Amino acid sequence: MTICKSEGKITMVDIARAANVSQPVVSAVLNNNFKHIKVSRDNREKILRIARENNYYFNAAARALSSKRTGNIGFILSDNISDGWANATFARCLNGAESACRKMGYNINICRYNLSNLDSFVFPEKIGQRSVDGLLFTGYVNADVLRKFSEFDIPGVCIGDNLGVRDIMPTVACDFVDGLYQAVKTLGELGHRHIIICAQQTERENDIIAQLIFLLRYRNCPVDIDYYQPETYQGNYNDATALFEYWKSFRIDKRPSAIISTDQVLISLLSILQKENYCVPEDLSLISTCESALCHYGLLPLSSIGYDLEKHGNIAASMLIEHLSDSTRLTPDDSKVEPCYMNIRESISKHK
Repeated sequence: MTICKSEGKITMVDIARAANVSQPVVSAVLNNNFKHIKVSRDNREKILRIARENNYYFNAAARALSSKRTGNIGFILSDNISDGWANATFARCLNGAESACRKMGYNINICRYNLSNLDSFVFPEKIGQRSVDGLLFTGYVNADVLRKFSEFDIPGVCIGDNLGVRDIMPTVACDFVDGLYQAVKTLGELGHRHIIICAQQTERENDIIAQLIFLLRYRNCPVDIDYYQPETYQGNYNDATALFEYWKSFRIDKRPSAIISTDQVLISLLSILQKENYCVPEDLSLISTCESALCHYGLLPLSSIGYDLEKHGNIAASMLIEHLSDSTRLTPDDSKVEPCYMNIRESISKHK
């Protein structure tokens, strides 16, 4: 919507006229200050759209002084994630978060930081200086590290199935226990009776495994599972060689017929299996624990546990910004759990 400008550059009054609202409403939206005025979501989105379409630029420094808000949120990825922001899984989370920020008039600052170990953790100086209004976290987040951020009273939301932090701040995640159960159930229906599931030695993954064991017993799933959890396992490309040796160490008649692991591990494992003259899925069926571009473009398409990562990022950023706008406090009770589903591709087949 193009509007007629007052003298000089476009003003809040111009936007108010075009949106058919009062100037204080426009000011509240553009300054992210809703302490004394409530604005409907429709009006908020309309005002932001008009401002964007007409190239309205507010004074960020003035807004920060008047509202005590910067208009920025931070997105922190744990730096032990292989490939960093090039990792397809976390890049999709970022895409969803950035889309929500753009729609709701916020900027997003991204960085990688050590979130996995309190002993080596150094608190980011800019975060302590309150250069952002809130934070999104993803990757392998240590609960004690997250508590350090909470001490600064900066609102935050975690993206991912990190069960270890759900008592500290809200999370947006998939029902990963059910996702794993669906993968095991799918393999069981194809006749697989011995499966390897790979996991890290973390509180998060141990909790998931414990819940999965309970669910499999409760539902009488007739599958024998080996939980592969060496101390060095990180779920990246470099773990495939040790996993292959572990799988090959079983007697042929006792060897697991399927493996569930990350997309990176399985892509690397496919290459090793091919060089060793094993065939997938004839000799070994594979299911990825996440749906990413790697599942489509490897040596053969990988079956996967699917969940909408961009949606998770979008929900988390929207949740954070809405709470900032409404000046309400985020609590773990605000957590969201999204469903999983199975993507069946060429990497699994009936067990002979």
